[in-house]
Amino acid sequence: RVTNDGYPYAKTVGSFAGLAGAIPDALIRGTGQVDGSTGCVLDLQCNWKTSDTGIDQDLIERARQIVIVTRVPRKAKRFGTVPVSADAADESGVVLIGVDVGDNGSDLNKLETLGSKIAGSGGIGLLMNVIDASQADIVQRIVTLAEAEGLVLDDTSLGITGRAAITGNKPELIAEHLTKLDGSCWTDSHQLMFVEDGLAMGAAVAARCMNSMGTPHNPMGGRKGDKCIMGARMKLQKAKKSQRE
Repeated sequence: RVTNDGYPYAKTVGSFAGLAGAIPDALIRGTGQVDGSTGCVLDLQCNWKTSDTGIDQDLIERARQIVIVTRVPRKAKRFGTVPVSADAADESGVVLIGVDVGDNGSDLNKLETLGSKIAGSGGIGLLMNVIDASQADIVQRIVTLAEAEGLVLDDTSLGITGRAAITGNKPELIAEHLTKLDGSCWTDSHQLMFVEDGLAMGAAVAARCMNSMGTPHNPMGGRKGDKCIMGARMKLQKAKKSQRE
């Protein structure tokens, strides 16, 4: 999700839905080296060394043409196989950005065919390179759309989690090539972090914050570069309670 810089409560202004790991999984299923119905990239028995050098950009473009990154239509009930309430999001002022392949994954078979052709011509190593580059490109498209929708602020940080974007050579590709609308590198002006399990880490940080395990100089929780926000929230709630009384 995307939050604004509200204090002491930030507001959710953007959210993401749709396909992620299913995209590289479809590409790898076309090779026949994993189960044709339920196989995924992690099922490969070998650790393939990947690199972004020597990749035909036409292969990346062919994958790009199949994958859709767009603002979810207001009337949509499902997007990328995920149930959504685009109407509710719009009424709440939340920009809902989705990733799909065809209509609710209807064109995943096209990715399987593309994966088969790539592996057939250059081997699994080449396909893994294409997967890394394609997933990095999807991140770029999402960030570009989010910025165009006004969701990227001066102090916005980008945190990425999930195997669709943190495995293989994807973190290096994203860190090196992710750009803003003005052409500048994302990391020149914004923080970028990769987390293996964002939900678990968030829960751990929240637990430490709630149990006062941080310090005024190194708070656990709160907002970037500032002290713990708990005091400000308590003060706000106390004021609201007094007004009601």
